[in-house]
Amino acid sequence: MKLSVSKIENAKKLSKLCSVLSKISNELNLILTPDLLKIVVKTDISDGTEVWYESPIEFFFDKREVQSVYNNIIGLQISTSEFKQVLNSILSMGGQETSLRLRRDQKLGVILKFDIKQQARTQVITQDLSVTVLNKTTLEELQEPMFSAPVSIMLPPLKHLMGVMDRLKNISDDLVIEANNSGHLKFTVETHFGKVTTMYHTANPPTPNMEVNGKAIVKVDIRKFVKVIASHQLDADQAVMVLKEGYSVAFFLVFKTQRASLAFYLPIKLNNSLLQPQPSTNKFPKQPNNQPTNSLSTMSTKKSTSSTKKAPAAKKTPSHPPYFDMISAAIAHYKDRTGSSIHAIKKYMEENYTLGDNWETHFKVQLKRAKEDGKLVQVKASYKLPPKTAAAPATKKPAAKKGAKKAAAASPATDAAASTDSDAEKKAATKKAAAPKKPAAPKKTAPAKKAAPKKPAAKKNAKKAAK
Repeated sequence: MKLSVSKIENAKKLSKLCSVLSKISNELNLILTPDLLKIVVKTDISDGTEVWYESPIEFFFDKREVQSVYNNIIGLQISTSEFKQVLNSILSMGGQETSLRLRRDQKLGVILKFDIKQQARTQVITQDLSVTVLNKTTLEELQEPMFSAPVSIMLPPLKHLMGVMDRLKNISDDLVIEANNSGHLKFTVETHFGKVTTMYHTANPPTPNMEVNGKAIVKVDIRKFVKVIASHQLDADQAVMVLKEGYSVAFFLVFKTQRASLAFYLPIKLNNSLLQPQPSTNKFPKQPNNQPTNSLSTMSTKKSTSSTKKAPAAKKTPSHPPYFDMISAAIAHYKDRTGSSIHAIKKYMEENYTLGDNWETHFKVQLKRAKEDGKLVQVKASYKLPPKTAAAPATKKPAAKKGAKKAAAASPATDAAASTDSDAEKKAATKKAAAPKKPAAPKKTAPAKKAAPKKPAAKKNAKKAAK
């Protein structure tokens, strides 16, 4: 087995491709032949997404040599992120003359050795990328899915479609795609309160044996669909979607200048309430006029039922204190100097309190209000209690108690004054009499101290008389 490339070209386009693929899988399969470069990504069974890219090898690898026992086909399994890092290093260093060799290292095993020559410098920087060589059986198992679908339709600009999907993915996890061979395309998400639909009128690519009245409805995971639409950064010349009910959804991107193609295969979801028989395909454009009335009627009925079921909603109030108290308790529980994140505060509240259906909405409002009032301090994406909030309750509570004690002491004093004036005069007399008694005590002690030093003077006079 031998692989050597004297010059890598279009590293920027290859880096963008790896950036798109890194969102789908952590590993990719790089398959090289003397004429073609293929990149295959296959996720596990739980995900089911597949990606197939094919391009002439001279578009990326110039002056190459590919040899192997298996029909000169070399298959390598590479980390997507590490391969992207090497390509970014080539771009940052301006490595216009970067060579590639397949070598065997005693410590790392089989590696791809990249020799990067920096622009306007004579030194060469070498980077090693650990790879796994695919055997013959694994290469034979890597076969691209092939199916004849009844509907194929052109997609609108992917960048615009990306903005639409970013909003729809916050509504539901499921996306229903409906299309026909008359150029009508519809995306729908459904919630308990109704439906949100986006419609497009595009074109159908010329395909052999195309059914004029062909129509298909499928449901996919909207998160996976967004990962596919992220390929808009590759600037494809054409984007086509192929639908087949009960099987899969395929997306084909065509790059005319590169003579390359990129295909995404997404699995579908079954048992969808929206996948029920719809009106005739001839009335496809008129369906939205009828569907919103049904969706609005279901919305109104569900709202009415929810209003009638508001009696058990009393469970929300007695189960938790005010929101600021719960937020303060969560921050005090974690005792983090940098504060507690919103996710941590929510987790604490869910574990320790019984919250209502719309508690997250109230939580956001109260959190923002507490921040504006200065009760909370935001540190990046975390929140913590300011020092003043910890000392405020300690000072306010004793002040209230002192005020209560003064009020309690003032009421019997006024009652005593109102009952008899003589009692008040007696109290005032006793206070005045007690006042002069206090300075009288020190007056008696002062002369006692002065009498002590007079004794030695008498002794001196006695001594003089004896002499």
